[in-house]
Amino acid sequence: MDIKQSDMSPAEAAKKTKEFRCPPKEQMFRLLKCKVKEEEATILDDDVEYDQCPMAENLQQQLRDFCALLVEKIGNEDEVNDEERQDLIETEDGSWVDSLARLVVAVPPPPPPDEKVLITKKGTRNFRDMVINMLRDWALGEFIESNELIRKMFNLLLRQYSGVRELQEAMAQTYVLHERNNLDVQDFIIYLIQIRELLTVQFEHTEEAILKRGLWKLMNNRIFFQHPDLMRLLSVHENVMSIMMNILTAQQGAAEHEGEEIKDSAAGKDSSEMVVACSRFLCYFCRTSRQNQKAMFEHLSFLLDNATMLLARPSLRGSVPLDVAYSSFMDNNELALALKEEELDKVAVYLSRCGLQPNSEMIAKGYPDIGWDPVEGERYIDFLRFCVWINGENVEENANLVIRLLIRRPECLGVALKGEGQGLFAAFKEAIALSEDIRVLEEEGENATMLNSGLLGESPSYPSKEAEGEDYLDLGAATLDFYSSLVDLLAKCAPDPMAIQVSNGKFYIFPSDFFRVVAYRNGKKNFRLEKVTPFELEPS
Repeated sequence: MDIKQSDMSPAEAAKKTKEFRCPPKEQMFRLLKCKVKEEEATILDDDVEYDQCPMAENLQQQLRDFCALLVEKIGNEDEVNDEERQDLIETEDGSWVDSLARLVVAVPPPPPPDEKVLITKKGTRNFRDMVINMLRDWALGEFIESNELIRKMFNLLLRQYSGVRELQEAMAQTYVLHERNNLDVQDFIIYLIQIRELLTVQFEHTEEAILKRGLWKLMNNRIFFQHPDLMRLLSVHENVMSIMMNILTAQQGAAEHEGEEIKDSAAGKDSSEMVVACSRFLCYFCRTSRQNQKAMFEHLSFLLDNATMLLARPSLRGSVPLDVAYSSFMDNNELALALKEEELDKVAVYLSRCGLQPNSEMIAKGYPDIGWDPVEGERYIDFLRFCVWINGENVEENANLVIRLLIRRPECLGVALKGEGQGLFAAFKEAIALSEDIRVLEEEGENATMLNSGLLGESPSYPSKEAEGEDYLDLGAATLDFYSSLVDLLAKCAPDPMAIQVSNGKFYIFPSDFFRVVAYRNGKKNFRLEKVTPFELEPS
């Protein structure tokens, strides 16, 4: 606040506030690299900066005092022999009477030290010497043949001499928190301990409530966003991933044991709620820093294996394993380039299934069978779009790979564009007609007669918004979303205009068909636009 109110130049203000704008790890590095204050300056040039540390002087002095206290507690002091100590005493006692007395009166030799007293004064050093001697005797012996045991022995022996190095490494991972964050730290530790205690237990209603509350409290804790590196160093994401893996493994084991999917809706709902809570936490974790993204990217394979669940529920968007999967590399060029072909191929397989069969979960709720699943398909297309478009730029390697996967599986393009489909324009008209019929059914009920779409069947019925709540779906609008996302994905995968002119590529969507879609407004044709067809949109 003082810097804001002062008349400093922008460069000087930036230098003063750099410690608050850099990551926590760099902040701690600056604290540890604080220079020692010199008593006398040897350079008198005013333009020379003596200390590049941007911290205030009082904070630097506190760090120096802390360093001195730490060295004192560790016991790192120079050993002084008896002669030097006697010379030091004589130097300090400058009285000529004392010096004359030492020459005349013979000073008796000091009594021999008691070994028991020395052992008591050594404290932990005696134990360390015992460990070193024992390990040395074992190493010189011939009765130990296990390589693993020998490796552990010398590792323990090294640790007897590497205390300072371990302390330096620990200090580099240390966080300096303000005293006003004491309550946040206490709450963070309490709920983290509760979550770790749930790693080895079987979940019942009590444990589920504890986990949900703990994850919610951690996400709302200020430490979660202020210190993202601390969350990763404490392996909080690993603990949450372990819990989610245990839940999904138990659910899959129960389904295989019964020979079919879990029939108990209450148990399925509870497991889904647990997966949603864990996924929401991990999505927020990925957004805190790029390093946290990289930590979650290591679990991408497991997340994609379970990416098919809970996609047909709009209320859970952003809180399912597929969302965690693309959050682990979203807006990160380095991680996007690290995507493997088998990982993208797995998503392409899921997408092709959506083009071949309807969603059984939605049919069980009373939605009509339209022959395919545009709801989940749109989610997979979103995943592929995050793979090929990073920070407003095209990732050419991933774009070429996605195009090859779509060519390999034409079912990914939906019913209208696969094989001998009716085309994009016909699909849009059919989706708009279906959406209008759904609106008529909502207004008139089952007595509605003026229906334009044949997708609702002979006995048209549709779930109500009151019954579905936030999970209500308009299949017509979902179809429009699917094809709109597909067109956007293909546009982001397209090469630059010069490459398009040189190559004789194949059209997935004819430009004339696409222009007819653009000219089709609000369910009515725009004849004015249809009469004018630009040269660039003519099919080749």
